Amino acid sequence: MLLLVNLEGEDFIADVGFGGLTLTTPLRLEPGREQITSLEPFRLVYSAATYTLQVKLAGSWKTLYSFDLQEQHRSDYEMKNWYVSNHPQSLFVNGLIAARPASGCRHTLRNNLYSVHYLGGKTETRLISKVDDLLETLETAFHVRWEGLAGIESRLEKLLQENGTV
Repeated sequence: MLLLVNLEGEDFIADVGFGGLTLTTPLRLEPGREQITSLEPFRLVYSAATYTLQVKLAGSWKTLYSFDLQEQHRSDYEMKNWYVSNHPQSLFVNGLIAARPASGCRHTLRNNLYSVHYLGGKTETRLISKVDDLLETLETAFHVRWEGLAGIESRLEKLLQENGTV
């Protein structure tokens, strides 16, 4: 959900749920202006009543998504939310996905592939092959508390088997 927020007459966008390259600060709704954040610079491009959000990675602009200012309704979000959390072909139903920005880097996890992307462009990646290591990564890198979640170990074991690491 992208939010349009007006503060003292200025419009900003805020989006904390996009994923691996989520915004770490609100952006002014000002096309063409490079905006510095605590991590990468972002900008908005405007054309034909559509805004495009871009991020600067390794010196080049990469498009993340486009949006307009048409009002959205609760039912719009409910249908999309149901799909990503229930449909049998949804990535969020069939896998493990986590992302968290941190000081000077971004952490990402896709099933059992854990990566740390640093501001200078360096990326460290490792394949996790043990349930205990996956649980520790979820706790330390993503601040996920998993204690008390019934069946978590067996679900993660199945995920590791499906990804060919067990």
